[in-house]
Order: sequence, then C-alpha cells, then structure tokens
Amino acid sequence: MAKGARRMRRGYEVVEEAKVPAMEGGARMPQALLAAMPDRFETMTAARKACRRCEILVEGETTRCGDRVKIGDTIRWIRRSSNAPRPMCRPEPPETKLVEVAYEDDHLAVLVKPRGLAVQGRGKTTLQQLLPYLLQPAHVQGALHRPHHVHRLDMPTGGLLIAAKTQASIREMGILFHERQVQKRYRAVVIGCLEGEGTIDRPLRGQEAQTTYRAVKQQRVGNGHGWRTIVDVWPATGRYHQIRRHLASIGHPIVGDDEYCPRQRHDSSNGLFLWAAEVVFPHPITGRTVALVSEPPPCFHEDLHDAHDT
Repeated sequence: MAKGARRMRRGYEVVEEAKVPAMEGGARMPQALLAAMPDRFETMTAARKACRRCEILVEGETTRCGDRVKIGDTIRWIRRSSNAPRPMCRPEPPETKLVEVAYEDDHLAVLVKPRGLAVQGRGKTTLQQLLPYLLQPAHVQGALHRPHHVHRLDMPTGGLLIAAKTQASIREMGILFHERQVQKRYRAVVIGCLEGEGTIDRPLRGQEAQTTYRAVKQQRVGNGHGWRTIVDVWPATGRYHQIRRHLASIGHPIVGDDEYCPRQRHDSSNGLFLWAAEVVFPHPITGRTVALVSEPPPCFHEDLHDAHDT
C-alpha cells in the first residue's frame, strides 16, 4: 500500500461487500457504489454521504467521492461495530405492536410487515427503525450494530420480509437473492376473471422481468364491480413494482392499485390487495431450508367466500 493510504478505522466492521461491475469509462466512487450495491444506496446523495463519512473501502482503503475505481475492484461498506444495539433513548414506538416476528435466530429474522408501513425512508416511522425494538441482540461474532432488511416491500404491500442480524448473513443473503435462491410467493386479488396459469415475460425499464401466476378463485361481485380473482404470483426477478405492472399489463390490475389502474379508485379504500405470503430459502449460515407462510388479512377473502375453485 502506498505511503499515506487510508485504512479502515478501528472499531468498524464490514457490512456488505461487492465487486465493481462493468461500467462505461472510469467511474468515480459514488457511481460505482450505486451500480455495485443498488439495494443499499438508492440515490447519488446517499452514496456521496457514505464516501464522505469514510464508510467505503476499495481494495482495503477508504475512498473519497472523487476517487476512480476499476472493474473488478472489491468495494466494502463498513459501519461502526457493536455486538448489541445501543440503549434505547426513546420509548418503544407504538407501531412495533403491528409487526409480527415470524422467525428469528442469531443471524437473521423474518417479520410480517403490515400494509401501509414503509420499509425505509425519512419522516414517518419505518420498519427499519423498528427492528432494534422487535429483535433480540445477536450473540455471535460479526453482529450488526442494528439489524437491517435485506430486501424491500412497497409501503402498501404487506407480508414476509427478511432482516439480517450479522454481517455474514447480510452478505450471504445478498448472494442468495442475486442467484435467485430465495423463492417468494405473493397472494393478490385482481380485477377481472383471470383463469388458469401462465408466465408474463415482459422487460421493465429495459431489464428482463418474469412473473408466473396461477388463478386460485374467482367470483362476480356486486355494485357493478364485475369479477374479482384471487391469484398466487411468483416473481422470478425483482424489478420496481414488477408484480403490479405485469398484472396490469395483461388487463388484470390488482384491486386498490391506483397507480397502475387509476379508474378503479373506488376499490382502494381497503388498500392494495397484494401480500408476500410465502418465502423459502436456504439459511445463509446453516444451509437448512427456511420456509414460512403468512396468510393475508381477512379482507382478501371476505368478499370472495362463495368463489369457486379453478
């Protein structure tokens, strides 16, 4: 290492690691960070802040915003280390009562996020802010200072969501998602009479996107609303609003989805009828299969109790 190189500060640990992907020209650090860790840094502002806080290492050295990187360089995101959360200075938020912990061990947890609660963001209370109140401290090496979600659900979508408690699990879960070893099933109620099963293979924003669906129940509803169908959905990829956009593209938007079916605003009073109902994946540390199911709220079925099976 050259004289004067800036090494990782004492008391910090690696949260996530990635390689610089192929990019046009010699990318500067913030651009490379967005490309290498899109799930961690969604905006250029967030990437620049991490660089300014000296939280980003490239080949073992901390970097600044103006530094350039090469394809294949190893990027590491570091945070202050701790084997237990800091003492809570504020009372437990009331929103913690809305979140169920479906599974937990020293490395990860699976929670049931209610509809209407954002996973992350600023302003209102988010699931990420609630994790230290909901989960037990990890008593293993490499415990994160605070648990961190490893994927996201849209705010109006409820259901199962995975959070990591150690740096090893957050790194390995990222690999499992990248290799598509995390299987997720969603339950939706869509507008119209959708029959049978099929796969929607339509690119979104120039990226490949595949969604498989199977109709479960159908029923004609009153008040001139026509047909409704309960559908199970398995996304093979994880594009922005993929399930919502794909189902709308075949003429069967999800009930309550004002964004992709504005004319159906009268169906949105009970929220978006999309629920992350099942998740199956190999445990990132033990390798054992973790399989969990969460039933959607009663409103998903109360108007379809007389539906016929398909």
